[in-house]
Amino acid sequence: MLFRSLDNACGGGILTSMLHQELKLKDLTGTRVVCGDLEPSMVQAVRERMVAEGWEANASVVDAQVCLTSVRA
Repeated sequence: MLFRSLDNACGGGILTSMLHQELKLKDLTGTRVVCGDLEPSMVQAVRERMVAEGWEANASVVDAQVCLTSVRA
């Protein structure tokens, strides 16, 4: 079974890095991880880390408060 995971307020990707390591250990390759942060420089940093470490992930500038508000409406 494959999963989808959101690392919101991802910063430099510390949680995503740990998650990626666990996914590899449990042979859950193909699981999609999405990293989101409000700060564009953090998103750029985590994108660079994704390439350097070979993560299967995407990163976007996201304001979770706006996203959550639209979900509740």
